[in-house]
Amino acid sequence: MPWIQRQIALAARSRGCHLVTRDVLQALPELTQIRTGLLHVFIQHTSASLTINENADADVRTDLESSLNALAPEDAPYVHTLEGPDDMPAHVKASLMGSSVSIPVASGKLLRSIAPKTLPAPSAGRKFNGRTLAPYKCQPFRAPWFVT
Repeated sequence: MPWIQRQIALAARSRGCHLVTRDVLQALPELTQIRTGLLHVFIQHTSASLTINENADADVRTDLESSLNALAPEDAPYVHTLEGPDDMPAHVKASLMGSSVSIPVASGKLLRSIAPKTLPAPSAGRKFNGRTLAPYKCQPFRAPWFVT
């Protein structure tokens, strides 16, 4: 199986948590032909990041952004201020979130791990509500986010 590599130019976005799954999937039409694989997405920017989180409720993005802004407020006494008051907080957020995500691919689809929304993340083999949840149990993936 050959390696596929693409550079994707994302449209400029304002600060916040943004879905980029559609952008990634549109740039990789060959993904539908992959039987088993791993999609690795890396953002080449020092003040933006990638993460995977819930997409069923848009409030999660709002709360995540509020939490990140509380962790890295613009009015903190930063030394690095050359590029404006929002630059150093963006660097802090990018360092906390990371610059890449890796997503398993099976039968041409992105996968995500499953866990009940109201329960803590289970350890391998632990049962919740009669279902065994393990790290390898996957279902179609919702969305990575682009966080600035």
